[in-house]
Amino acid sequence: MISLALFGSFYANAAGRQFHFRTGMIKGSYSGPVNTSFSTFPTIELEAELFYSSTVSTIIKSVFAMDFGKAKVFYSGVAGGQRFYFSGPSMYFNKSEGDFEIQSYNPHRFFGGYEVGIAQVLVQEFTSAFSIVGSVAEFTGTFGYNYQLTNHMGLEAVVSFGYGLGFTTVAVNGFNMRFMGGVSYYF
Repeated sequence: MISLALFGSFYANAAGRQFHFRTGMIKGSYSGPVNTSFSTFPTIELEAELFYSSTVSTIIKSVFAMDFGKAKVFYSGVAGGQRFYFSGPSMYFNKSEGDFEIQSYNPHRFFGGYEVGIAQVLVQEFTSAFSIVGSVAEFTGTFGYNYQLTNHMGLEAVVSFGYGLGFTTVAVNGFNMRFMGGVSYYF
């Protein structure tokens, strides 16, 4: 609850805001009392990004990976972090004064960043109604590219590599990789 209140405070003071919707694939491998690995499509990411400068932003995201054919959730999590843009300004700029208007945006944006969060991972399934789920504290590195179609809409590709440390009764540690594509909307 505190993190949502802080994010709300950041939201009010942000210089720019961007929303992301991505889908793709996640591949994970976890070990502990029980070893498990999975690969599933689709994985869905929803992300809010708040800009405080032209090259740095703060993000909050949720990730959900489910095999809809089997009605099985393999991975779900939430995270927060920062993003750093390497190829110049990341924000849309629009200034009007009288009859003059200046608009500027960078059509090619490369970025990297980190995320820290909590996730639940399917460890072992006994029946369709009974399974063991482990919780992990996850540390993730993200790299991506955003191509701005217009001053508000962009297409993007993102690759993420995460490491999770288990902290529940069935504590599993492991890695996951996410390969995602999607759209971004700047407002």
